[in-house]
Amino acid sequence: MSQNELKRDYVIGDDEVMQRADALVLSMQRDAADFATRMVDAARISEIEDQSTAFKNHPTDQELLGLISTATEIKDATALNLRKKIATVRSMAETKFGNNGKFRTFDFGGLSDLPDSDLYRTARRVVRVGTSFLTDLASEGLTAAFLTEITNLADKLDKQIDDMEAAIETRDIKTQERVVLGNKLWNTMVKYANIGKSLYEFSDEARYNDYVLTESVGTGGSTPETPNS
Repeated sequence: MSQNELKRDYVIGDDEVMQRADALVLSMQRDAADFATRMVDAARISEIEDQSTAFKNHPTDQELLGLISTATEIKDATALNLRKKIATVRSMAETKFGNNGKFRTFDFGGLSDLPDSDLYRTARRVVRVGTSFLTDLASEGLTAAFLTEITNLADKLDKQIDDMEAAIETRDIKTQERVVLGNKLWNTMVKYANIGKSLYEFSDEARYNDYVLTESVGTGGSTPETPNS
């Protein structure tokens, strides 16, 4: 985890925070008359509802991972097509030149293992060298149109690499935004839950328990709930 990465102020899951926010609002609406003695009116109760709605509407990590996966699949499909076309040129050059200097000029490398960025550069080089040897390789079936196909695929791959990286960056940003929204909601919940507990601590155990947001493990008691600043 990066030192600058935000941390959640709560230990339960996001879905459970949403459920407990809904339950807290219902309890507060039921006990509105008592909350009014603490100057908590409908407008202040709606503060939780508004923050909860914003939290619920924010993209989930599963959605964002899906976008990354889709972008990666599209990029990989283009890369595979590009490798196939470069391999065709490699076969043409090997048949025509053997393993002499002209063939080595292409520098095909380990085509199947090339990272995407290296594959892009290899494709551009193959087009340049292939164009210079087009007359020699015409007898093997190489055409300017085939080299243009490689160029177009390389350009598409370059953009799709950017698209995939953008999806990854978006996930990082949205993840931090989700933590901010979650923490804001949670701390608002804690603030009003503490008021609720104070109202019923010595008068109504059942209602008091409605305002306990988390429970200690193994002690049977409630954990202190203090909003973070």
